[in-house]
Amino acid sequence: MMFRPSGGQRKLATLRARANSEGLRVRLASGHDPSLKGTALYAMPWRHKGLRSQRWALVRKDYAHDIHVNDFWSWESEAAPELADMLNEQIKALPNTVMGVSAGPEGLGVHWSERGSMAELEFLMAWLSSFQNAMAAKLPSESVASA
Repeated sequence: MMFRPSGGQRKLATLRARANSEGLRVRLASGHDPSLKGTALYAMPWRHKGLRSQRWALVRKDYAHDIHVNDFWSWESEAAPELADMLNEQIKALPNTVMGVSAGPEGLGVHWSERGSMAELEFLMAWLSSFQNAMAAKLPSESVASA
């Protein structure tokens, strides 16, 4: 007996295949933060060697607080003060289906619910590329070289 994938499973496979074709790494979110449960990390590998040491994470909360970035984004790691202003501005563009943004060994990534469309995925891939380039431009040039 053969099992046929459901429409939702086919959609996820199509989204993940598209992301992989553009060089993104996709994996289910791990960790103990309940805000990220049910999301997948879509990570764009570092294109700039100097960014590989970046380690930070922001998670969208369901309540506003003065200490949050842009009211709803909580630092889940050490803050990245050199990027705080840029992050504050750039995360405004992210859809509500993005529950986290992180920088780590795998690259720059978004924790996405995968409830959006292919157009939303295309937007997220463009956002990751643009933000990574902006990070490279913002940090001291001697520490950022192309990979």
